Amino acid sequence: MRYCIWAVKVIYYSAAIRNGGERAVLRVRKKWTAWAGTVYLCALCLVLLPAVPLLPAGGYTAITQLKFRLYAALTGLWLLGECCFGRRRKYPAALAVCVGGWLLWSLFSACCSPWRKTAFFGSERCEGMLTLLCYGLSCIRLSGTRVRKRPVMTCFLMGILLLDAVSILQLLGKNPLGLYPPGMSWYDANLRYSGAYLGTVGNAGLTGAVLAAACSLFFLLIVQRGGGFRLLILPMLPTGWVLGRSCMDGPLLGLLAVLVLAFPVLVRDSRALGRYLYTAALLLTVLLLPELKGEAMLLLLLAAAGMALEAGKRRPLGRLPLALTILAVTAAVLTIYGYTGWRSTLREASALLHGQVSPDFGSGRIYIWQRVWEQVSGHPWLGTGPDTLGLWELAPYEWYAQEAGIQVYTRIDAAHNEYLQTLACQGIPAALLHLSLPLLALRRFGKCGSAAAGTALCYGIFALTGISACAAAPLFWVLLALGERDHRDFLEDKYDPDR
Repeated sequence: MRYCIWAVKVIYYSAAIRNGGERAVLRVRKKWTAWAGTVYLCALCLVLLPAVPLLPAGGYTAITQLKFRLYAALTGLWLLGECCFGRRRKYPAALAVCVGGWLLWSLFSACCSPWRKTAFFGSERCEGMLTLLCYGLSCIRLSGTRVRKRPVMTCFLMGILLLDAVSILQLLGKNPLGLYPPGMSWYDANLRYSGAYLGTVGNAGLTGAVLAAACSLFFLLIVQRGGGFRLLILPMLPTGWVLGRSCMDGPLLGLLAVLVLAFPVLVRDSRALGRYLYTAALLLTVLLLPELKGEAMLLLLLAAAGMALEAGKRRPLGRLPLALTILAVTAAVLTIYGYTGWRSTLREASALLHGQVSPDFGSGRIYIWQRVWEQVSGHPWLGTGPDTLGLWELAPYEWYAQEAGIQVYTRIDAAHNEYLQTLACQGIPAALLHLSLPLLALRRFGKCGSAAAGTALCYGIFALTGISACAAAPLFWVLLALGERDHRDFLEDKYDPDR
């Protein structure tokens, strides 16, 4: 890699000297610094997010491998260009230490792995050391890069709307990408075929994570800025509708957590309170639409009250939002504690609060976590190398599909908790550093109210019950870097969410 960089530099500087000397060099370096990061992020939104194979054969695995190749190529070219033409930059110390330490320990783990090839290049999900290097290095470099947010946001909107369109077709019973076997649809997931697949991301859980992150970003920008950002309600509503129909609890948990945390962070006056109320009410309406009865009218009345508040006179609220948040969280915990209804997720949460744990909770996640945890003690410090958990040959999860009347066996190839996955594959130090990243996003969100940091936190909460794949994970690392950049600008009195 070093020789490639020097070769590009020699060719470039030779041509520059012939065509104008040092001024040409400085001019191109300045243009690269101003636009390269923005173009890279726009390419991720327009190329990586909607990309699917031209031929439907291969399904979810083919989509993941295609996205891995695109992501590695885009990131590799951008990082190579940064090495050749980019300027030296200052990076946030906390982020550089956490991400850099995580990368170094993961590299050490990969070198010591008994399955070295898989550890470096990954298994079916392509989460080997090569992918981790793309995540970490791009995150560190972007945290020191000033990105033009409007073109990136425009490209992100286009990618999300295309994802929504494909998902809506699948929820209507169509099979535009060939993800389902012939004659089957989304509604046969885990009954007539193994797995659940949705959208251009492939895996339904990862699609839910992208949709939840998009809803979180739109929501935070509307509440924080108002004005023209209120138009983001238009893409937020179909995105929320698809997320609600996907029946993925992990992404919903992350989104609801951000909605709660945003109240004391962003609501400082009566107009912000109004924006919060109508945006949250509309979002909750589309998320829970099929299950709402009389509650839908209450939410619409709440939205109308929020619009009236925003149109009224601005009044400071002091610490009232924080007090209301504490009361609301306490009431929600007490309600879940005493819940005896029919919703399975709430019943499981109530049982956990009572200290009752069943391996079947969370679609078998408790069982998976127990099996993985039992094996961690054999290699606690280095693990077995990135993305090698599928080679452990753990006992499969068995469950009875009542609708189909059959016994289903699910192979365990991921921990369904990204931090536990890191602990199992890369060891305790890497897991602690990985866990520090959403905590860092939480701190940045609380400090400056950065929408990027809040959305990174949403994804970080989803990671407690999800898996990592390059079809969705780059979103977390990009948002984490942009949140750090917002925090740095905030400290220097340069933070402008409109930029």
